[in-house]
Amino acid sequence: MYILRLGIISSFLADSLISGFTTAAGLHVFTSQVKDLLGLTLIPRRGIFKLILTYFDIFNNLDKVNLAALSLSAITIVILIFNNEFLKPRFAKISPFPIPIEMLAVISGTLISMYMNLTEVYNIKIVGDIPVGLPEPSMPPLSLIPNVLLDSFVITLVSYTISMSMALIFAQKAGYEVDANQELVAQGLGNLFGSFFSCMPFTASLSRSLIQESVGGHTQLASLISCGILVSVLLWIGPFFEPLPRCILASIIVVALQGMLMKIKEFLKFWNLDKIDAIIWAITFLTVILLDVEYGLLVGLLVCLAKLIVIATKPYACLLALAPGTELYLDTKRYKGTIEIAGIKIFHYSGSLNFASRQHFCEKVYKLTKVTPRKVLMMKDSKKIVEDERTEEIKYSNSDFNEPSSCSSQQLYIGRNSSNRYYGSTPAKEAIRTLILDFSAVTYIDPAGVKTLKNLINEYNDIDVSVFITGSCGSVYETMNKCNLLESNDHTFGLFPTIADAVHFAQQNNIMTISTWTTDALG
Repeated sequence: MYILRLGIISSFLADSLISGFTTAAGLHVFTSQVKDLLGLTLIPRRGIFKLILTYFDIFNNLDKVNLAALSLSAITIVILIFNNEFLKPRFAKISPFPIPIEMLAVISGTLISMYMNLTEVYNIKIVGDIPVGLPEPSMPPLSLIPNVLLDSFVITLVSYTISMSMALIFAQKAGYEVDANQELVAQGLGNLFGSFFSCMPFTASLSRSLIQESVGGHTQLASLISCGILVSVLLWIGPFFEPLPRCILASIIVVALQGMLMKIKEFLKFWNLDKIDAIIWAITFLTVILLDVEYGLLVGLLVCLAKLIVIATKPYACLLALAPGTELYLDTKRYKGTIEIAGIKIFHYSGSLNFASRQHFCEKVYKLTKVTPRKVLMMKDSKKIVEDERTEEIKYSNSDFNEPSSCSSQQLYIGRNSSNRYYGSTPAKEAIRTLILDFSAVTYIDPAGVKTLKNLINEYNDIDVSVFITGSCGSVYETMNKCNLLESNDHTFGLFPTIADAVHFAQQNNIMTISTWTTDALG
């Protein structure tokens, strides 16, 4: 994945997805520790709905709760919370080193269990046998690659996404940058090296990462020391921790999860900021809770991609109008008191104009300007037919009744009025003579978009409306030039650096005659 530079996958991890995913994953970790907090022995659930089924098993076995384990868990949790909320902030003012309360809890729990014989007296579950030593290195069976290739790809995506999510959370909290491709290299090399020692594929551990961060470990030095201690445990001192009660370990993990579980409050923040982000948060959270971690991650990514597709195909568009006393043109939807210039419509488009968004672009232009060229041409043709028929009627009437010729012109005038009335037209305040397309927020245009733009310009030119483009960036200008959009020498089309330049040109050069159709009649 690093060779293919697939670190870009992390770009699709929206903040709402990360928040919803990690909160739900934290609830999974919390649930896995509940049985140890209560001293229960349960069969681990697997697959979809495992979280719900686990709580079902817990409630069915409440009568089997080990009160000694529950008491030990409660005492440990209270001590840890008291340290985090009261002692730790005060101790930080006098010493840069935090109190290693978790280590003290582990050592104390081990000694108490050892000398009070908690396993036999109170039936408290302990860590148990810890194998000593490391396996000998061996070549992994390459013949299994075809059988595990697809599963390996899924595991890789899930493990990388989990690691990257945790990295982004801590990076945001500590204020540093994360290189997505560097994470791929680290994880890839680690798994490659571990394959020679029969290691499982690894990813970031939510509980261990939170514990390390909560005790003040922020650099690779902390991870290096942690790895050194783990190696020491595996090689020499592992048996010392065998009497450690599992309920104490579970208590440490649960307290470390406190900050992660409190992220559920972020749903309201996303709801107030952006409803779509809140929906992504909720869908990801519920899918992880109801189904499983990998399903929730996949669904969350798909919803994020769907959001990007919708935004890319339906960019924001509006009409601009002049702010009095300035040369600023503002969104008429958002700013009151703006003045529309007579005979000129200024259309603002934010986003890319490509094969996927071109239809939306045209629809927005027609809707906001209230002028659809095809309807205008059809109306003109219909009016012409009605007027020709009326003229024939007038000629026939003149030949029968020998009325003065002046009456025919009057009848023709009446015929026009009647045709307007028939088609629902109303007298216009000012017909549109110029359409200005503000492309200052257009970031990309492809040949299909240029073709659509060319057709749109021709359509408006056919109904005597000139079209100007303003504010296009260099890449957009180059694409339009390559597609021969700029070859026209007609005064009905032009490019300008600013909207003000286009407006001044349109006002000073009355290049178009006033059309017989009106804006109000052609909505």
